[in-house]
Amino acid sequence: MRTILLSIFLIFTLDSFSQQKVWSGDTTYWYDYQKKITNKFALDDLSKSQYQFAFRISSLNSIVDIWTEDGKKFLGRQTFFTCSSEEDPEKIKFLSIKETIREDTAQLINQLIEDYGLQNLPVQDSIKDWGNGFDGTIYLIEFATTKSYSFKSYWTPQAFPSIPEAVTLANFVSKIENLLMQKQTFDSFINSLPTNKSYRYGNSWTVIRMNSKTKKKK
Repeated sequence: MRTILLSIFLIFTLDSFSQQKVWSGDTTYWYDYQKKITNKFALDDLSKSQYQFAFRISSLNSIVDIWTEDGKKFLGRQTFFTCSSEEDPEKIKFLSIKETIREDTAQLINQLIEDYGLQNLPVQDSIKDWGNGFDGTIYLIEFATTKSYSFKSYWTPQAFPSIPEAVTLANFVSKIENLLMQKQTFDSFINSLPTNKSYRYGNSWTVIRMNSKTKKKK
């Protein structure tokens, strides 16, 4: 009986160790924020991912994921989301759409990650003169393999043209936005939502849609 119990204990212990990953990067406020967002939209928890490789970059209205199970075939998805402005906070609704990224496009994104050396980008706090602000855009970057996980946050790299690392990230973001036609897709998403509402765009309530009847009255 003791032998059986010992065997079971060893199996569970080894399984537990095999699921642990080496973590790196920044796991402060933005990590907790990201966990809530990914849970809300039923996205994979990359800290527990068993993909051979997975990458995610998130901003205030979009999330781009690519992953591979064998290192050869890359798959991808982009998620766009917003929330409505309501007087009663309990009535705020989160709205989203998901789009599959074509296999060849996912492969191209993986190549861009390598070309820009994104995995080697230091955490923002360690980069001289790269500060934070109250507006702008936060970019959250996650990498995962079967053995490792990293999470890093960066504030508005476009605001620091004299910092090489910021320029690298800004150029990568620009490439991805154009490649995936993110502005057009997000605008189309917003235009499909109910009228007479304000929706979250970036870090402010800047998108207000009125139906045709309301416009005529004015």
